[in-house]
Amino acid sequence: MNPSIQLSIYSYKPSLGDLNDLLVNLGIPKTPSELMTSLSIVLHHLPQIDSRIEIGYWSTELSTPPPNPLILNASLTPISYQIIYRPELLYNYIPIYIGCGIGYLRANFSGNLTETLEAQGITLGSDASNTIGYVFIGAELLNWESNPGSENRFGMNASINLEIKRILKTIETTTNPPLDIILDGTAIGLGVRTKF
Repeated sequence: MNPSIQLSIYSYKPSLGDLNDLLVNLGIPKTPSELMTSLSIVLHHLPQIDSRIEIGYWSTELSTPPPNPLILNASLTPISYQIIYRPELLYNYIPIYIGCGIGYLRANFSGNLTETLEAQGITLGSDASNTIGYVFIGAELLNWESNPGSENRFGMNASINLEIKRILKTIETTTNPPLDIILDGTAIGLGVRTKF
């Protein structure tokens, strides 16, 4: 299957949905974009088809203005299985690929802002887990390969990819009425892939 390893760094900003409205009311104007790092094992099945098992990590800290700031720490850890398809006719001219995936997301919320929200009847929970979905499109910007017949060592065959990934996920709290925390967002990043 010619396995490869890929390290990617994305810029990602979730929309947060109903939670964003609450944060604005508390004096937090917007959620900043933060870097999401992911590590993947890529398996090559057919000339047009790869699959990858990916784990990522994203975190941010939000706070109200001083002197007595309320702080919310949020972290996301997604694990997913993704299918990558290269349109054969198009790929010969433009090295792009498309794909989709499904997986498991662990979301963690902490900080004294969670206590303030709990006083209003809103419980985020320190650990929320559920399924997550992806659709994405990417382009191979650069490829380099070792000379034919040379020893195939780690790093001798590699590529640099630009990828745009749409993350699809909503967490529903146990409040009444429920609060939708929408983690949908577009992640844009670069990845470096090399064979074992």
